Amino acid sequence: GGGTGERESSAGTGTGLDGGARRFIFGYHPHGMYPAAACWFHLTPQFAALFPSVPSPVTLGASVIFCVPLLRDVVMWAGARSVSRGVFLRSLRERGAVVLCPGGQAEAVEHVGGDGDHEVTLCTKHRGFIRIAIEEGASLVPVFVFGESQATRNLLKWKAAQRWTYKRFGFPMPFLPGGWKGFLPLPAPLPLSFVVGGPVAVPPPGPDGRAAEADVEAVSRLYYRQIEGLFARYKASSGFPHLTLVLKHD
Repeated sequence: GGGTGERESSAGTGTGLDGGARRFIFGYHPHGMYPAAACWFHLTPQFAALFPSVPSPVTLGASVIFCVPLLRDVVMWAGARSVSRGVFLRSLRERGAVVLCPGGQAEAVEHVGGDGDHEVTLCTKHRGFIRIAIEEGASLVPVFVFGESQATRNLLKWKAAQRWTYKRFGFPMPFLPGGWKGFLPLPAPLPLSFVVGGPVAVPPPGPDGRAAEADVEAVSRLYYRQIEGLFARYKASSGFPHLTLVLKHD
């Protein structure tokens, strides 16, 4: 994007980011076409100034992108790792903080993008990151990025085929990103505004060390309720007063 701005919201519950909790899972929203800023927003001076005691998170990406030549090299160069459970756990325990896009490829299917898109759709069905947060005692920190949806769009919009290929192969096709100058496969140079919410505390796991499904559901509701609050509170000041937020639960 052409510029960044970061603000810490006082919304949410739980321990502050600068004390108490030892581990943090940052949820990056929305996914968009390809959420490249998830690799670098936490490297900005603003992030370091707001959260001096939080280590720079490890960025976790869809496993399928690590199977694509060149793309795999780019994301690995940027420091990203696969979002597989084993890598997720190892990264969280080693670094103490990770960032991932909970909406995943399913959200990319719903993405329209571009200046004419006035709706942002978040897919909420993925709960694995919430389950890990409970089992590892990590606080969940929502991050909403205004401008992410507008920076790129899929020039080939065929949702039926994209949903089928996503379910079959793990990646939505056909896929032809366009952003810069309207058709080049690079994000348009738009300002991005990063809004970071307060950490959502999680309950402890059960006696067997596993998260109870009722707790996963309750934390999910609280987490996405905070995202709705961040969106409503900051969309106008971020330059997107026309945007609406849709939560897709299936």
